[in-house]
Amino acid sequence: MANKETIAVIGADSENARLVVTRLVGTARNILLMDPNVAKLEAFFQSLCSMPAIATIEIINCSREASWEADMIILSAEVEDAIAVLQKISDVARNKVVIILSGNDDQPFGSLPDALPYSKIVVLQMYQEINVDHFTVLIESTDCEAATSVAALFESIGLITTTHSLQ
Repeated sequence: MANKETIAVIGADSENARLVVTRLVGTARNILLMDPNVAKLEAFFQSLCSMPAIATIEIINCSREASWEADMIILSAEVEDAIAVLQKISDVARNKVVIILSGNDDQPFGSLPDALPYSKIVVLQMYQEINVDHFTVLIESTDCEAATSVAALFESIGLITTTHSLQ
């Protein structure tokens, strides 16, 4: 039997991370949740535990430890916080897909890939269409293979994806 893929979600209490995690619980994966706001994260974790879930969900108190254990890392944070987290996890995120989750297109995430030169960085912009109950995800990366695998993951949880190569 193959091992389940492990996804670390750092900044798990943000609105976009909550949306993604809520959909990921229906998949056969291990999900590691980390957020500096422990009280809100615990409440979110309890709400996930009340849902019908296939995934194994766990709270991890350290972004570096969560990244070490993960096959894929999802980071949802403001740019300044994201840079600090990326510096903290840089040695354990080598050769892993690191997804930078953003809710709008006015955050300058362009310099973040420089913080993890040996990782496969994928930047996601999430949009909710007006008067529509679905989200569209714009995927940007210089690594086509990573962008394709992230698109497949997000499509498997019901999100519409558009991929844009940054090469």
